[in-house]
Amino acid sequence: MHLAAKGWGTLPATFAAVLADSVTPVTLKHALTSYQAMAETESYVCPLAAMLPGVLKTFDLPDSYRTLAGKPLRPVEPSDQFGGAA
Repeated sequence: MHLAAKGWGTLPATFAAVLADSVTPVTLKHALTSYQAMAETESYVCPLAAMLPGVLKTFDLPDSYRTLAGKPLRPVEPSDQFGGAA
């Protein structure tokens, strides 16, 4: 099954694709590049609610994207904060 998502929808799509073996390939348009980048900026477009509580203690989005590389993952215009291109 090909999973495609855009913007804020790329977050649940990323996690679903990591967990579901049947999802292959994965296309993510305007996907957030990392929670770390969002946390380190003073001004961001992405709603704070999009950041999972305590997520950076365990993993960041690049970890998920590396996991998806074998599916394969096709990133289209990654975003640093769901608004500006990375």
